[in-house]
Amino acid sequence: MKIRTFFELENGIYKVVVNTEQWSQLDMDLMAKFGEPEINKGGDIDGTISDTSVFMMPDDYVRIMSQSPITESWDSQDYPLSGTYPTAKDRAELWQDEIVLRIEAAVAVLRALQDTYSREEVEEV
Repeated sequence: MKIRTFFELENGIYKVVVNTEQWSQLDMDLMAKFGEPEINKGGDIDGTISDTSVFMMPDDYVRIMSQSPITESWDSQDYPLSGTYPTAKDRAELWQDEIVLRIEAAVAVLRALQDTYSREEVEEV
């Protein structure tokens, strides 16, 4: 599976599009058995730009394959370069970092699942 991110800036709006693609057959088989993982594209967004770079977004749960691409945007007028921290650009980059980490964690959990239930039993009478 690949995670491809597109960053776009138009009219002062920083947009991030995170796309999951090229899923393996094994991953798709696991999702058919156990369900498709979901991540929260909101909540606490932490980052590494600064020790204080944390912001909150409303919770919004999305499925990592069927609801891909996962998109978010920030207007630079709401978070200007001179004043508000994190800025719109910072928020876009912090959000992308966090979403990629959440997708990677969800896929790791999925791949660790094992089907110990499916089997065939034959009884002869």
